[in-house]
Amino acid sequence: MKYLLPLILLSLNFCIFAANEATANWPSFRGTPENPGKATGSLAEQPTLRWKYKTGGNIKGTPVVFNERVFIGSQDEHLYCLDLKSGKEIWKKKLADVIESSPLYLQKHLIVGTADGNLYKINAKTGKIVWTFKAEDRFAGAATYFLRKGKPVIVAGNYDNNIYAISFADGKKIWSFETENYVNGTPAIYEKGIIFGGCDNIMYVLSKDGKMVHEIDMGSYIAGTVAVENGQAYIGHYDNKYFRVDIKKEKIVWEFKKSNFPFFSSAAIGKDRIIFGGRDKRVYAVNKENGTKIWSFKTKGKVDSSPLICDSKVVFGSYDGRLYMLNTKDGKEIWRYEIGKAILAAPAIVNGYILIGSSDGVLYTFK
Repeated sequence: MKYLLPLILLSLNFCIFAANEATANWPSFRGTPENPGKATGSLAEQPTLRWKYKTGGNIKGTPVVFNERVFIGSQDEHLYCLDLKSGKEIWKKKLADVIESSPLYLQKHLIVGTADGNLYKINAKTGKIVWTFKAEDRFAGAATYFLRKGKPVIVAGNYDNNIYAISFADGKKIWSFETENYVNGTPAIYEKGIIFGGCDNIMYVLSKDGKMVHEIDMGSYIAGTVAVENGQAYIGHYDNKYFRVDIKKEKIVWEFKKSNFPFFSSAAIGKDRIIFGGRDKRVYAVNKENGTKIWSFKTKGKVDSSPLICDSKVVFGSYDGRLYMLNTKDGKEIWRYEIGKAILAAPAIVNGYILIGSSDGVLYTFK
């Protein structure tokens, strides 16, 4: 009997570990519909390159991963499905135009937009197109979703100045909301509604039936993606500021300005800080409560890549052609990898794998 309890505990631990490994996925641009930029699991401090896959064009989007399948779009007009462990191609699908956005994985299907204004639902197993929704201009940001009566509704912004709600089942428009300029980022879904920024300087808060709840004039156009946690929204804009906004109170809580360059990067939300990149070639960690700088890290190129937090580490790419890993506590560099071509895309992290695309058209995978 004295050996039975340790064996039971060991078995339970193994089962929990196996379940976590099996269920760890990265189904969307920033992980979940709130766009928090946080991944589960652990990361090695000195990961090595496991494989790379060459496409025919720049990779600007983040790969999504589900059940050890990697899905990534390229400006060569193809959507790819690869094996996570080996990088082997499973299928590729030619679409009508270049793919700049990240795919969304949802219920065994992919939602992805292209530069000609098409938004596709694609079978993740076969690559077969299920439906196509047509807008008037390009989809640059990724799609997201919410549930209405238990059924998914797809939400995506477009350069035709609209944000669309589309039926996941049949691709029919449910509603659209028109702004005064491009909608470039990925909308965030929070408990009561939808929040996003546009190139008309406005942060919009909509109900899930497409009605305006309120709007906040941010003073300059917003190219990035809003991150939301506990009713607080975090976003930067073109006039060199980053903000925390209280959604319910319609109030800017603080603004951060330590740069003379714009912010295109989306924030990763940590326990007591947010981390984001800037076009001043720096990455910043800022206190969530009061907006004061905790640390900054200088690269040799612009940082449009949206950082990703995992296991007390933060990972991001730079226009200087390097992939970086820093300690989230003090911003000290832990590891870097020299790719040599500008990295605009944000990484994905799953089961200790780091995946990131580059302007050289290659998807790099480390473990």
